[in-house]
Amino acid sequence: MGDSIWRAASQRSASVSQQMQVTVPHCACLQNLYRMCDTMLARCSDDFYPRLPASHATHVAVCAYNSLFMGPLLMPDWDMFHSKHPRGLLHATARMISGGPVYVSDKPNHHDPTLLARLALPGGLLVQPLLPGRPTRDCLFVDPCKDGVSLLKVWNRNSCGGVVAAFNLQGSSWSRDRFKFVTHDLNPPVLSATVTPTDVEGLSNSSSSGDSNSNGSKNPKIRDKDVNSSGRKVIVSSSGSNGSNGSAKHSSSVSSNTAPAAADAKQMLAGVNLNTRLQYSGSYVLYCDSTKSLTVVEGAKQGVTVTLPAAGSEIVTVAPVLQFKQQQQQHGDHGNDSNNKTVKLKFAVVGLV
Repeated sequence: MGDSIWRAASQRSASVSQQMQVTVPHCACLQNLYRMCDTMLARCSDDFYPRLPASHATHVAVCAYNSLFMGPLLMPDWDMFHSKHPRGLLHATARMISGGPVYVSDKPNHHDPTLLARLALPGGLLVQPLLPGRPTRDCLFVDPCKDGVSLLKVWNRNSCGGVVAAFNLQGSSWSRDRFKFVTHDLNPPVLSATVTPTDVEGLSNSSSSGDSNSNGSKNPKIRDKDVNSSGRKVIVSSSGSNGSNGSAKHSSSVSSNTAPAAADAKQMLAGVNLNTRLQYSGSYVLYCDSTKSLTVVEGAKQGVTVTLPAAGSEIVTVAPVLQFKQQQQQHGDHGNDSNNKTVKLKFAVVGLV
């Protein structure tokens, strides 16, 4: 009875202000997870221990695998971290891919502003994906802390594509026998793994449904729909006939939170006519954050190789390559003969909008 009263009181206190994002630290207790009525945030891990070097790899792994179960129920909270810490980049990468809140507990005036700036836009808007971060399929039945060969890959989605974070967590883990974090390998190996568009759940399926193009890949049927599924419009193109002359109503609009390219995109779309179609090309762009390298692959099963030292991390942005396919009518010298010319413009939206 007392436990139920305390649980209900904590829920009410967290929902007093709708403008506040409050985490109720239930610490993943099942009796609490199924009774969250007013809040959607809950811790999915043990605490962040800044003075226990062996704890950091386990912390990231536990958060990722617990999110696989907790993600469908709520938004997992991967706990606070110190930005000015030997493992600050590892934790910052983990919080970014988590999709949950990002908060630090450094001492006043002891922050790492350069690291924190990488997590937000210049105006301070936090750069977050849309879903709870979860391990990729090929990492579900491996031990990224102790098997000596596996990187942990965590996927998420954004407005225009996906994101995959890779971690080398080998070398330390939680010991059930000793009941504490232990370092079992003082020199963990440098490891490699391949990141492909198929690592992002639903990305290759959503970009391969619809009409077939000349390459044999599938194209979406886009009519008065935008490419963005999160409600924030990126590009809207419309097609269809209206009237006996075959003309059609056309509208194009671009909106974004703070995207400076919105005006340029709107200007570019102003001249798009009725014969323009937005299609998936069948290719993907993969951008690695630390190396600043951009790779174009043909098909969802091709990817890039990520190589990481111990405690290293990498963020790979995955975006489908789209193309505008426009039919232009060209007239002959005397205006009597005409033929059609197909103009294609390929592009990919890399990053969050």
